Amino acid sequence: DGCDATGTVDDPGPDDIRDAFAWVQQGDLAGDLDDSRVGLMGHSAGAQSIASVGTEDTRFQAVLMLGGADAVSRDVPAAVIDGSCDGVIEPSVTLNAALASTNAQHARIKDAGHQAFSDICALDLPALAAQYLEDRTDLNTPFYQLALGLAEDGCPTAVPDVTDVCSGSYLDLETAAEILRASATWFFDQHLRNSGDGLQPDEYVELTVTTGG
Repeated sequence: DGCDATGTVDDPGPDDIRDAFAWVQQGDLAGDLDDSRVGLMGHSAGAQSIASVGTEDTRFQAVLMLGGADAVSRDVPAAVIDGSCDGVIEPSVTLNAALASTNAQHARIKDAGHQAFSDICALDLPALAAQYLEDRTDLNTPFYQLALGLAEDGCPTAVPDVTDVCSGSYLDLETAAEILRASATWFFDQHLRNSGDGLQPDEYVELTVTTGG
């Protein structure tokens, strides 16, 4: 009750990210973290938000975008990781964002869908939506249908929409999560700790890496 279900076009993400960073610098964690070595990581619309912040704000030294992307025009290390079976944001869009960035890599996880980068599949959002949203009079129907598709894309019970490049089913979420954790660690170790060689596609047969920008 009280939530606006009509849809929104304004992205609060960039301001929220800056507010969160100010909290880190001034709150209970102040003095415990090195705020001169900070990276950004975001998924889907969040990936687009951090692309904006990473372009404009020099306080951030690395930008990792997952299942979504915009070009990062500042000369800051960036990477885009997408899934070959993403039916929400086309893989060509994320690849082009990496290629249009000043200093970015692009990586792709074979047979991963949009939600391979989160744990949202465990929530069974379509069932929750049917229970709480379908009878509302303020529901933005096109946005609602888009959101339902987004909530299932990549989940093990769903069928991939991008059938021409998929194996018929999504990559299991445990494998996708392992690849994501390793890739994020490699990327941030390289660019925030000056340690390691960055993304390592030879470690996983499902992961391919290209250099863009």
